Amino acid sequence: MIDKERILEKLLSGRYYLTLIGGIVFAYAVWQKILEPQATSAILTAIFLSYFNRNDRNNGKEIK
Repeated sequence: MIDKERILEKLLSGRYYLTLIGGIVFAYAVWQKILEPQATSAILTAIFLSYFNRNDRNNGKEIK
């Protein structure tokens, strides 16, 4: 069942807006060729690494 309070909390969080605005700015910079392909690759790699290595997504269990 969908928890409407949790969805609303996520949509109103500062992290959501920061991610959304950052994504739009990043997409615009790539589309307008402001960023070089090497920079784009490095930024995307850093984002994926930091996202998938987050400890707050494993319900308090340490990843070994």
